[in-house]
Amino acid sequence: MIKLVEVYDRSGVQTSFALREIYINPENVALIRPDDSTKVLLESRTGFPEGLDPRQEFTRITLSDSRSTICVVGDANTVFTKVFAAHGRKLLKD
Repeated sequence: MIKLVEVYDRSGVQTSFALREIYINPENVALIRPDDSTKVLLESRTGFPEGLDPRQEFTRITLSDSRSTICVVGDANTVFTKVFAAHGRKLLKD
């Protein structure tokens, strides 16, 4: 299990976002991609949650059930490295 910081919608209608620590099983990760839409949403609608720098990037993780997605703090490369290096998998060469 690895620890990440999730950006979640605490209002249910995209008017108030917060941060919380989550733990995910790397074996259940199917897709990791940059999530620019969360940054745009926070900048234009709600503002950034307390303690989050506006320069921060976000990544969307899709779990292997293909229905569950999670938005986490950090750029896609950093999240990828954290998820798969922690799981003991070798990273692909660039």
